[in-house]
Amino acid sequence: MSKKEVNKLKSIQSLGGLHFIVEDYQRGYKWGVQQIKELLEDINDFKIEFETFYCLQPLVVSGLGEDKYELIDGQQRLTTIYIILKCLKVDIYKISYKTRESSLEFLKKIDKLKIFENFDVNEHIEEKIKPKIDEAWKKHINKNFNDDNVDNYHFYTAFQFINKWLNQNKEKKESFKNKLLNDVCFIWHEPTISHKNKQSLEEIFINFNRGKIDLDQAELIKALFVLQLNGEQNIELKTFKLNQFAEEWDYIENQLQNNQFWFFLSNDTSNEKQSNRIDFLFDLINKKGKSNDKLFSYHRYLEKYSNKEILNWKEVRDLFYLLNEWYIDRTLFHLIGYIVSKNIYNIAEIKSQYDETDNKENFLRTLKKTILDEYFDGKLKEKYNIDSVNYLDNKEEIRSLLLLHNIINYETTDHIYRFPFDRFKKEKGWSLEHIHAQNVEDFTTIEEVNNWITDVKSLAENFKNEEKDDFGFSKTEGLISELEKLIEIKNDKVDTELKSKIKLIDEELSSFFGKHEIGNLCLLDLKTNISLGNKLFGSKRKELMLIDKMSIEEYNKKYRVDKKDLDMKPYIPLATKHAFLKYYTENTINLDMSLWGAKDRKEYRQHIENSINQYLQTNDK
Repeated sequence: MSKKEVNKLKSIQSLGGLHFIVEDYQRGYKWGVQQIKELLEDINDFKIEFETFYCLQPLVVSGLGEDKYELIDGQQRLTTIYIILKCLKVDIYKISYKTRESSLEFLKKIDKLKIFENFDVNEHIEEKIKPKIDEAWKKHINKNFNDDNVDNYHFYTAFQFINKWLNQNKEKKESFKNKLLNDVCFIWHEPTISHKNKQSLEEIFINFNRGKIDLDQAELIKALFVLQLNGEQNIELKTFKLNQFAEEWDYIENQLQNNQFWFFLSNDTSNEKQSNRIDFLFDLINKKGKSNDKLFSYHRYLEKYSNKEILNWKEVRDLFYLLNEWYIDRTLFHLIGYIVSKNIYNIAEIKSQYDETDNKENFLRTLKKTILDEYFDGKLKEKYNIDSVNYLDNKEEIRSLLLLHNIINYETTDHIYRFPFDRFKKEKGWSLEHIHAQNVEDFTTIEEVNNWITDVKSLAENFKNEEKDDFGFSKTEGLISELEKLIEIKNDKVDTELKSKIKLIDEELSSFFGKHEIGNLCLLDLKTNISLGNKLFGSKRKELMLIDKMSIEEYNKKYRVDKKDLDMKPYIPLATKHAFLKYYTENTINLDMSLWGAKDRKEYRQHIENSINQYLQTNDK
């Protein structure tokens, strides 16, 4: 194996005659019983009729000549496989640890050790298996004190468990051995090193283990497509195809790096897929589903390549153009973006819906029906009933309704506006903000209590004028009078007695004013919600408008506690701004901007209901 090979599959059998060196800059062998057991069971459960091979993680090596390779990454699995082979009495390759000379000798003779089988592999590992193997190890080093080091301890533990596992599965032992030798493969990776010395190899090892170098699926798949194109005999045509492929790959990946596009398609806010989001397309095409295999699609493409089948790049390109078409279309963008955001369906399921429709109009109808089925059942489902949902019992349902209302606000305004799914999803925590309410339990001064009483009286007057009824407020007025008398003798101290009286009044008022109903709720990110504090409506409105007007630099200076996300300020949803601006209140004569009154709540709630009904065309269901 003198020829340098990159990203090839190598069966265990094909490693015959090789000698792997683990240098002293690497950590020792650390695999525990649980990891070893999982590997054994994975290989044993592998079904050849369903898959062509079982793929292990990359083996990163550097050739030293004469079939010797320095092992840069993959030593844990390679060492475990080596010990399994020793237990099976099969010699394929050699492995040497430079950390300790005694470890090298111990590995050589490991199959000569006394086998200890006083346990069952199905017992609890920490409570049963581990203590028994540890006891056997103590007996071993009492007789062989030169073997006493941490590497040998882990080698010994692995050897004893593997032997016992194989002996408990004797009827499958031969089948297991055949699978291991012929159907278990490593991804062989030999990086190009300009100056082959210990320092450069150590740097590669460090970079791999820090995640700076990642043998990711996208690059492996890209290599397969390039290998296929390299088979073109016409040099000019090959050059053209390679250049075209490279340009198309870069264009697709660059577009997927656009967060507005990405978060329309996905809810994944982690950085794990940041570098190669094109994997998303490969996994869609290959129907990965919920598989945890990070190389799932690569395995499918490699199988096709190995069978001399054509790898269909056009399929990838066409899928991208379809998703991009949905993204560009504002109506599709909002419908699909909402369905994905609320996890009603993912893009794979939406693509299946698309494949079953014959034109765009029917596809739009299908998407709306998807949302209709979530919220309506002839009439609005009870858990989403705008007349009955409340903050205490239906937080998630209200969030869903308010998100949809926000999206509709964007859809029905000027055509240049689009809901920013990227900003919405990247905010850490969305909360329901009471538009007009205070947490009375947080009052610490008499001034706060007096301001609250004034606000309550004004709001009550507003409700009486609007509803032409005192709606039972006369009883609460008596409680407020008692509270005011109590305040006069408290000497600016908000004590337990005062708090108890305030809480009683607040509970009475909650139902009168519909405090927890959707007409008094809006979406806000958690950070902004906290910054609004325990303010009255007028002060909340002023603070919210100030945040909205601020530049990022101004916001960072006033509010930023940590250094994270310095390149953006909180996103304030459009409908939230509209509510605090009283955009939904139709009669603008004599608007009182100091409180969120009965008419404001009623017309805001009505706008939510009407806009959702109209947008989804519920009357046509």
